[in-house]
Amino acid sequence: MFHLDHLCPGVRELGDGVRRVQEKTGLAHYDGGVLPGGLANTIFPLGGDVYLEVEAVTAPAAERDAGAAWFDRVVEDGDRWMFWSLRADTLEELAAVAQRLGGEVIRVPGRIQPDGTRRVITTSHPFGADAG
Repeated sequence: MFHLDHLCPGVRELGDGVRRVQEKTGLAHYDGGVLPGGLANTIFPLGGDVYLEVEAVTAPAAERDAGAAWFDRVVEDGDRWMFWSLRADTLEELAAVAQRLGGEVIRVPGRIQPDGTRRVITTSHPFGADAG
């Protein structure tokens, strides 16, 4: 079975985006850390294991990868809903989705939390590990 994991709005400036979400919702939040390539996020727990992840490009232009540059272009004219993510109960369920999409299950570097811990993301990638 699949469950909602998180929702991700993209914002131009992280501090301002976090302030606006907090003012509109009253939700508590914490620093989520940084992602490879120049993105950072703040986490707003929504209950259970579900959360809202406000994300923005924070690295200087010279340190951004192609994904961060794309993200920056997408939010150029304002905040955008970037994606929502589901969590599978089992690796077999995730592998079935990957197979159906013609891809594979891959593990990629996730965010580095404020305490220095690097998370790893296991995901169904429709184009395989070499697609980047």
